[in-house]
Amino acid sequence: MTAAELKALESAAQSGDAAAQCSLGAAYATGDGMPRNLTEAVRWYMRASEQGHSYATYNLATMYLLGEGVRAAKRRACLLLRKAERLGSSDASMVLGDMALIASRPDPRQALQHFILATARGDERGVLMIAETLKKMGRSHLLQDVARVFEESAVRLGHSAGRKLPLRGGRAIERERTRESESGPTLDGKPPTRRGATRRSRTAT
Repeated sequence: MTAAELKALESAAQSGDAAAQCSLGAAYATGDGMPRNLTEAVRWYMRASEQGHSYATYNLATMYLLGEGVRAAKRRACLLLRKAERLGSSDASMVLGDMALIASRPDPRQALQHFILATARGDERGVLMIAETLKKMGRSHLLQDVARVFEESAVRLGHSAGRKLPLRGGRAIERERTRESESGPTLDGKPPTRRGATRRSRTAT
């Protein structure tokens, strides 16, 4: 990010633009155009989240979950993930689904609800996780047949079994450069695209 782009982003963020605040948080998290500062990243994500920005809320949740720029707080992270999911974040739905599966008392039904919601919002990863979750829910022929259908669909979409959903904190935040549908500027100053090249993190709703 150039000095001029950073100045424009900071000005927009200071004026209260939630998308700019989220992008500024991402810039601090990745050290784009400035020294990396996770504490500042948290501060700007928090300001954007308070305005109902889904991607900022999701990024903030992962930083609480990973203890990046803030003391790790799983309960706080879960509350933020649920808020992000309500705001439309399929990433939050995917993480919540994974967490339901790996909990001390796994809840595949709850996980399935999150994965179905993510899929309904266009997240192709949800298709594979629906298949994997159905397999965990029982050995009935019907469940296994339905699981097979979802698994085959996931393969056609380019996803494979056995993958782990990566958590996205300050270390790997890229989608702010590739997907931004609010009015704020993107980090690289280019027009926003509708789909990112990766599924690592988001900054716009």
